[in-house]
Amino acid sequence: MADNNNSLYKLFTKYGNIIELSSGEDLYTFKSKAKNIYFILKGQIKLFIKNEDEEEKELDILNSGDFLGETALLKNSNHTSRAKISSDANLLVFTPENFKKLMAKQPDLTEKIIKNLSERIQKLQTPNLNKSEENNKSEENNTDYDYQSIADINNFYLREHQSYNQKATDGFKHYLYTKEIECPVCSNKMKVKKIRNSRLKLKEIRDDLRPIYKDFKPHWYKVWSCPNCFYTAPKRNFFDLNKKKKRKIKKKFKKQIINILGNDYKPKFREPRNLNEVFDAYYLAIKLLDLINGNRKDYVYLWLRISWLYEDANEEKLVEKSSYKAMEYLRDFYYEDDSTNLSNNQTNKLILLLAVLFYKHNKSDQAIPLLNDLIHENATKKVHRKKARDLFLKIREEQRDENN
Repeated sequence: MADNNNSLYKLFTKYGNIIELSSGEDLYTFKSKAKNIYFILKGQIKLFIKNEDEEEKELDILNSGDFLGETALLKNSNHTSRAKISSDANLLVFTPENFKKLMAKQPDLTEKIIKNLSERIQKLQTPNLNKSEENNKSEENNTDYDYQSIADINNFYLREHQSYNQKATDGFKHYLYTKEIECPVCSNKMKVKKIRNSRLKLKEIRDDLRPIYKDFKPHWYKVWSCPNCFYTAPKRNFFDLNKKKKRKIKKKFKKQIINILGNDYKPKFREPRNLNEVFDAYYLAIKLLDLINGNRKDYVYLWLRISWLYEDANEEKLVEKSSYKAMEYLRDFYYEDDSTNLSNNQTNKLILLLAVLFYKHNKSDQAIPLLNDLIHENATKKVHRKKARDLFLKIREEQRDENN
């Protein structure tokens, strides 16, 4: 787990206690006293409410990284839902007093809690709509299929992939604008979200080369999907298709995806965008590369960012699996493919990334010669040389400690 996640975990456990619950148990039920706030470390919880006929209806599915029980922050409140453990779960439990202390340490949590409550209130109102109102609800607000059931499909997602309900915050809107484009495969007119790069504020580039921006995650918006023919690709090369590839995609891709995910599946992004939809876009883009025999460098781009998405979902094992795939594709691209069309700067960035991935996956001996080349290459940019030197010295120090 990344250092920032470790520090956040330590802070959370300082104010909360960890409990373990088994599938089938109720965490709380209707009208019970709201005493605690919960944070899901592992597992899944389903929320149920009652409609006007006192029949239970599923309200939401929560996964690792989600909060629930926020109404405990309101004095003398009772639960209006039932929370059932749907897969064995580890939870952090906070008293309202301790959670307020935690929010004081982490102000961003306040916005997340307010957003959660707002969304929960909207969903609580849904069962009270009469049938005509329900029939008139926009397709934008309906879920066409069960993410949890398709998450078990082994030939689409990585094994152990789940359903992830994290959503983009309202603040993301500040960095986006809508543009209409034409799908290069089927000529369908479609609207996409583009990033206002001038508004991005880079906080840091981590040692693993992931850029961290203030209040925004660009990788959530880097892949576009056509809802008509399902063509999906990173926006940077969305229009880079020859006629042969277009014909193949138009003829086969949609059928292939429907065969995997079912007739109800259709790629789309709602607002606010949720993580399930973002994952789908990246996995669709990978399936498309498989169909058209895509470039290994394009696989690297996708798998690396998938590892960032799993990091956003607090899925440490899947972070490792996806970044390992990125390493394998980058290794093969660097050593076996023709990269002469890349600039010196692009090549050096790829070499540094490969060295970082080698180090991350306990292949330091393969990282050392790459780092040494970067350090002594005159064309290496200062920032890349410094990162290469820092990692080189770190590996050497670790090797000395192992030998002592």
